Order: sequence, then structure tokens, then C-alpha cells
Amino acid sequence: MTQAVPAGAQAQPPQDSLQTLYIDIDTLIKRLANTPPQDVASMNNVLRGDVLELLKDTVREVGQLRSWAYQSVQDLDGRVEGVEAGDVVPETQFMPEDAEKFKALCLGVSHLIGIITAMGTQPSEVLDQLKQLDVIAKECAQIVEEGTLEEEEDDDEEDEAPEGAAGP
Repeated sequence: MTQAVPAGAQAQPPQDSLQTLYIDIDTLIKRLANTPPQDVASMNNVLRGDVLELLKDTVREVGQLRSWAYQSVQDLDGRVEGVEAGDVVPETQFMPEDAEKFKALCLGVSHLIGIITAMGTQPSEVLDQLKQLDVIAKECAQIVEEGTLEEEEDDDEEDEAPEGAAGP
């Protein structure tokens, strides 16, 4: 049989407990098929000792799953409300392929500004604007550097059920 999560502990999604209950139920079915109860007292023992305990464990597991799902949805709702209200600003994030392009653009602009300012043929107002543009280009390159997502190998493998997992 399974054990309950202690009160006050943060609910986690059940990992194997429902699979374990499924196996326990399957084992009970096979046992009862091979050696059925012979009288009312033994049938009562099977119902109280096995069937109702498995049912109680199943209800507990489903209840924990419900609590975890409810907490997760509440958390997501809170995040969405924060973004919609403008309280939370999502971070800028770039895919690695896009980040390379944006960073190359920023660094290229900065390099061209360096070449233009080194020539010294521009009026001072233009040089001031180029220096400001250079600062912005370098800041953008830093934002791209910090906001680039790490490449993940295969999310599909994590989402799939374990092989050979039987269940409801």
C-alpha cells in the first residue's frame, strides 16, 4: 500500500504511486481468481483488508494529484495576472540561432561605429550620436547574451511515459 504525504508538505505530482496501486489491484485480482474466498468471513476480510484499503489509497493519490494540479493552476493564474497587470515583465529570451544573429548585428554595428569615428571626418554632433548608438549596441549585445535560452537536447523524451508502463 502507499503512504500519504505529511500534512504541511508541498504537494508533488505522484510519480509511481498510481502505477504501484494498479499493480497491487492486478495482483489482488489474480490472487482472488486463483484462491477465491471460501466463506462470508474470508470475503469480508478480503473486502476490508484489501479492496477497501486499495480504494482508500487510490482516492488519497487522486486527491493529492488534484491538490497539486490546483496549486499549479493557481500559480499559473497568478503569473498571468501579474503579466497582464504589468506587475511582472517577462524576461527577453532568444533562441540560440536567433541570438547569434542579433549579437552579430549588435557587434557589427559597434564595429562600424568604431571605424567611422576613427576616421574623424564627422561633425561632433554625429560623433556624439554614434557614441550613444555604440553604447546601445553594446547594451543590446549584453541583453542578447544574458537572454539566450540554453539548448535542450530532447524534451520529447521527458514527456513520454516510461516504457512498459501499464495503467488506467
